[in-house]
Order: sequence, then C-alpha cells, then structure tokens
Amino acid sequence: MRTALGHKDPDVRWLTAEAYLLHGTCLPEDLVVKLMADDDLYVRSTALDIIARFADPLTDWLLDRLTTDSLDGWTATATVLAHNAWQRGATSAVLIRRLDDSPMTSAEVTALGRLACVIGVAYRFDGNSDMLDWPAAWSLVHKADEAGHNSPEWTLRRRALALIAEMANPRRHRSQVSLAEELAALGPAVTDLLLLESVALDPHLSRALLIALSLGADKRAIDTFVRSLADRHRHRAKWASRALLQLGEHALPALLEATRDSHPRRRRYA
Repeated sequence: MRTALGHKDPDVRWLTAEAYLLHGTCLPEDLVVKLMADDDLYVRSTALDIIARFADPLTDWLLDRLTTDSLDGWTATATVLAHNAWQRGATSAVLIRRLDDSPMTSAEVTALGRLACVIGVAYRFDGNSDMLDWPAAWSLVHKADEAGHNSPEWTLRRRALALIAEMANPRRHRSQVSLAEELAALGPAVTDLLLLESVALDPHLSRALLIALSLGADKRAIDTFVRSLADRHRHRAKWASRALLQLGEHALPALLEATRDSHPRRRRYA
C-alpha cells in the first residue's frame, strides 16, 4: 500500500486503496496521512471508507490530535477522523463526557471548536439531499457558551466559525472572497480552524478557505500550500504560490522536497 501510494498513476493508487478497503487488516497512522494527502479525489473518497473500517482504535489518538497545540501535517487526517467518529457518535460522546466531568479547560475548548468546525463542513444525508451539518456544529459551540467560556480567544474563534458557516451557506449574501478576507484578518489564532476546513469536499468552500489561508500566510499551512501547487484548478496554485513566496525561507524545506514529487505540476511550481 505504501509503495502504491507513491505511484504517479492515480488509477493505481485508487485501485490499491479499494483493495485495501476489502482486504486490509490494520491501519497505521502514517498510512492515514498518506491516503488523505493524496491528490486524487477518488483515493481520498476511498480513504473515508477505509478509515471507517478502523475507526475504533483511532478514537483516542484523534482526541489527542484535536487538543494538541499544533495540527501541522495532520490536519487532513484529523478532519476525516473527526467527521467519521462524529457520525458514529464516538468522538462527541467521549469529548462531551470529559467536559461534563470537570471544569472546561482551554485545551478542551480548543478541541470543541475544532470538532465543531469539522462537523460543520461534513455532509450528512437528510431525506433526498446532502446537507452541511451546521446544526450539529452549533450544538457544540453552545455547550461552550453554556459553560460560561467567554474569553477573547473563544470569542474570536466563535466569530471564525460563524464566518465559515456563512461561507458554506449557498444562500449567503456576501461573496466567499470577501468572507475569506475577513477570516484572514482574524489572524493566526484561527489558522487551525481554517486548516481543518480547507480539506472540505465542497470545491468552492475549500477554494475560499485556501484564499483565507493564503492571505494569512501562516507557517502551519505550508504543507497545505505545497499540496495545492498540483491542483487542477490553476487559481488555487496561484494563491498557494503567493503564500509560499511570502513565507520565504520558512517554506524552502517543503519546496525542496516537492521538487522530487511524482506530480509534474507540483515539481514545476516548486
């Protein structure tokens, strides 16, 4: 599986992932990262099903990811695992039980905001259509509000969640670009939320979030920018290139590694 995920032909990577879904016996954490960082949408979609098979042993690890100070290199993984675990009820139940058992710590509030962010852009099946599950996301946000957590940091992150929810709303009255500019203006305190949202399957939403990340040019988003260099939509690569140029020497190690990448467009841009 590790060898196949390095193959330049996306069909080889996808078919191998499908075979692993049927016959795989375990899911090491490094494989989760490789699957979710793949350029091909079919590989990432199959990865959702693979992760669903092995979700139970990954729940505690996911909670650690959601409360860690930095999500560098793990944002796509944490997003998908959080989505999957929420649908199964595991993550929400464990996390909320922890919140109920003791006064809410800042790390738990961070995890709550991140989980709400992830759930907001996760699709749920409702009747005959797919809908973004913002009602479930806001139920978590209200839990933090009810606990009396009203620090400036939480207020800022709550504002970011509201902007992302508006960005995801097809009936919004403002353009996604203007919302992205406002999100970027909130600063590095909300970068982790933007990183989690940036792997949304909705292409318009993920583009707008990439713009917000690019305007902020945070070092934590370097991996996301480098991945975007190979995007089939050139304007995404343009925004990512702009951010990488602004980051300068901080981006050099990742760019040097990308010059050896199997994807020709990523090599060229890097």
